[in-house]
Amino acid sequence: MKYISFFCVPKVSLLTFFVLLFAFFSMESMVFIKKASIEGNGSFWDILFLTLLFLFLQFFFVIKLSFSKRDYLWASLISIFSLSVSGLIFFVDSFFVRQIIIGMALFLLLFSMREYRQLNKVEELSLKGILFIFHFMTLFFFFAFSLAVHINFAIPQVLLMCIYGVSIFLVSLHSFLVVHIKEVKRSLQYSLVLAFFFWQLIWFVHFWPFGYLTTGVVLLVIYYVLWDLFQSHFENTLRLQRFFTDIALLIVLVGIVLLSTPWTIIGN
Repeated sequence: MKYISFFCVPKVSLLTFFVLLFAFFSMESMVFIKKASIEGNGSFWDILFLTLLFLFLQFFFVIKLSFSKRDYLWASLISIFSLSVSGLIFFVDSFFVRQIIIGMALFLLLFSMREYRQLNKVEELSLKGILFIFHFMTLFFFFAFSLAVHINFAIPQVLLMCIYGVSIFLVSLHSFLVVHIKEVKRSLQYSLVLAFFFWQLIWFVHFWPFGYLTTGVVLLVIYYVLWDLFQSHFENTLRLQRFFTDIALLIVLVGIVLLSTPWTIIGN
């Protein structure tokens, strides 16, 4: 299987530059969409169209960087990440905070893309750990953005469930294939189970008395614990002690988050 080095081949560096450039444009354009929506400016839909165009162009350049089916999944993850970050920015009021989020997102995207290209050449554990961080951050931004849209615009529950199922399936599948590239069937099975679990969980999330950021953190903790158990089972290292350790971690982290945030009824 042929791969191109991230730094040695100018074509790859150029394509990566365009991926980051269009990610930056899509995120920054949401700042102008926020301003246009507040002022009642008619340019709202024009800027939204440009944002979606930037995201499409970004996906196109990531696809150009792809050489395998796992790379195509990687392109989908980057699209979910950029769309979620861009959308979440719309719900952030502070201009300074929005710029911090954009800067951190672009840095994470750049670093993850670099490490992913290296992973195609050397399967190192440290590179996988960095990519797992990208997976988790992608899901956090996705959780927060989708819940913010659901709370503020009351999108249909069934639609939200379908979006959750598909997105979590794609992220989970890629995270399993990063470690077990040849275990496609088992990766598909585990990813489907995770997607189905969150597909059901979203019914309860609708009635949780928390904001979208708090709920996003709680969902991420739940996902991490389940993902870690599946990874352990995948590697035949799952033991009863690890199971109870993960459950204790889940209880402690969720408890800290819920006890440190105000409760407000947001469901209908």
